[in-house]
Amino acid sequence: MLPSPTAPSGAGGVAGPSLPPAPYGILPTMKITSTTDLEFPGLKFSIRQGEVKDLPADPEAAAFILASVYIREVPEPQSETTRENP
Repeated sequence: MLPSPTAPSGAGGVAGPSLPPAPYGILPTMKITSTTDLEFPGLKFSIRQGEVKDLPADPEAAAFILASVYIREVPEPQSETTRENP
């Protein structure tokens, strides 16, 4: 069983509902951010409020981290296409 993350005191519930493992090949490049400082000591992973980090490649660890109500995916920037006017 994976350990619970630690959050600042008074932060309320730390982890969200359990999620099934994510499919392989999608998560290694996912960027995440947090609305508060979080530490996952058993996973040797921490993230500070507003910091953007890569989600760990381990699918089980990634699913556990994503289950936190404080974690949000950072959308990849939309590629802007420029048109050249003739």
